[in-house]
Amino acid sequence: PIPRIMASVAESARAHPNPNRAESRDAWTLEEAWCLLEFAKCHEPKWYPILMFYFQTGARLGEGLALRWDSVDLFGRNIHLRRAVAAGEEGEPKWGKHRHVPISDELLEVLKWLARRRRISEPWKSPELVFLSPRGKQILKRVLQRAWERIRSRAHTDHGVRPLPLHSFRHTWVTMMLRDGQDPQWVAATVGDSLEVIYKYYSHVLPSRHRDLSALRRAPISPEASALQPLRAG
Repeated sequence: PIPRIMASVAESARAHPNPNRAESRDAWTLEEAWCLLEFAKCHEPKWYPILMFYFQTGARLGEGLALRWDSVDLFGRNIHLRRAVAAGEEGEPKWGKHRHVPISDELLEVLKWLARRRRISEPWKSPELVFLSPRGKQILKRVLQRAWERIRSRAHTDHGVRPLPLHSFRHTWVTMMLRDGQDPQWVAATVGDSLEVIYKYYSHVLPSRHRDLSALRRAPISPEASALQPLRAG
């Protein structure tokens, strides 16, 4: 429930006072992200499915707008991201990188609900768009952004959630995966970025690992070995 997490959300908001700086890659805390989703589910339910998709996959905005059911494998629990909307046109994903992303339990539940609601009995065969506007049309980016402005503004006013850009769901996914100890190379491949980008922008969230150099330690000297003459230089 939303009220139970407001203390931690407010604390996080105080700790991150500048959400609108240029080129921000700020991520929400888990509490903030789930608060946003619960708020959308209660107050803007038609936008809840696509927001859940962004949060659970780290996909780019245009990839969600272009996603079709025949790219969604509900049984194998993965999504093939092979199309994206950019500048109003549908085409290849950024950098031409096709990729597969896993479907979480939470996202699976939402996708199954959408398929039932739309009466799509075999969604993996359907070329229809997965996410539609409240009017049943293809979602335009500007319309999604307007809806997001309403959601984030009210969540910020009512609950203190930082009003970050919609793209921050992607940064939150990357941040949470890295903090959980997932392989940075897998994270990079899943979101369609290079490993260099991951290390450049997210190195601060990578768990520090103590490097064990014990393999280089000198072994205890046995009585037999102690009788050996020391090596002479030259």
